[in-house]
Amino acid sequence: MHVDHPRRGAYGLCVTGLDAENQLLADADPHWPTLRVVVDPRPEDAAATLLDETRACYPDAPGGYVEVDRKAGVATFRGVQGLTSDALVHPRLGVLAALYAYWLPGRAAFHAGAFVTGSRAWAVIGGRGDGKSSLMAALAGSGLPVLGDDTLVIDDLTCLPGVRCVDLRPDAASHLPAGRTAVPVRAGARRRMQLDTAPSHTTLSGWIFLRWGTGVELRPMPVGERVTRIAQARGWHRRGVTEPRALLELAGLPAWELTRPRDWTQLGPTVDAVSELLAGVTA
Repeated sequence: MHVDHPRRGAYGLCVTGLDAENQLLADADPHWPTLRVVVDPRPEDAAATLLDETRACYPDAPGGYVEVDRKAGVATFRGVQGLTSDALVHPRLGVLAALYAYWLPGRAAFHAGAFVTGSRAWAVIGGRGDGKSSLMAALAGSGLPVLGDDTLVIDDLTCLPGVRCVDLRPDAASHLPAGRTAVPVRAGARRRMQLDTAPSHTTLSGWIFLRWGTGVELRPMPVGERVTRIAQARGWHRRGVTEPRALLELAGLPAWELTRPRDWTQLGPTVDAVSELLAGVTA
C-alpha cells in the first residue's frame, strides 16, 4: 500500500533525501519547491563554478563539488568522501536555500541567524568568531523561538524557518543553557543543540549586528550604516539584495549594534538586554 509521507523542509524548500535528519526539518508549505539531495562520493574532476538561471555548480570541501539542477529539482554532491546527513542538513542545506533565494522572485538570503519576540522576527548578523551561534543558543535557552543559526531566507519580509538546530564549537557547547544538551556532529567538529519548533511565518522587523567590546551595549544604527552592513551580510551563495529599492526597504527597519565582552558570564545579561530592548519596541 502506498503511504504519502509528510512534506518536510526548511528555508522555504521541501527537502527529500535527508530522511535521517527529519527531526531537524519542519512541515513544508505546499507551494515550496522540492529539492532532492543526492550524494555521489565517487572521485570526480573538479567542475567549473557556474551560476545561471537554471543551474549552479560550486566547490565543496574537501575536494568535491555540488551540481544543482533547478528544473529537475536535484542537488548532487559529487566526489566528497564521508559526507554524512548531519553535515548535509547543516550547514550545506542553508547554502542550497540561499541559491534558491537567488533564483526565486521576492526571496533573499543572508548569513544571519534570527529569533522571534512576540510576533516579530529579528535578524542577528555576525562574522566568523563573533559568537553568533552562542548567542542564538542562549536566546533559545531563554525561551525565545529561534528561526535559524546561520542562514536567513526571507520572502519579501516573511522569514522562512531554518533547520532546527544550532551548531556550536566544543568550548561554546560547554556553556549551554540549563536543560539543553548537544551531541557531536560533523566528524566531531561541532556540538549540535536541537531547537524547538519555530513559527512558520513571521515578519522581519529589524537587525542586530554583533561586535565584541568591554561591556553590554545596544547602539542604534543610522540608515546609511545599515545599508552598508546589510549589503555585507552576503557572499556569492548568499546573494542577499541587489535591487536598490528592496535594500532600502530592509535598511528602513530598525537596527542596533550589540556590543558585549568575550565573557561567558555576560551571556545572560546580554540576552536580558536584548529582550528588554525589543520588548519596548514591540509593545
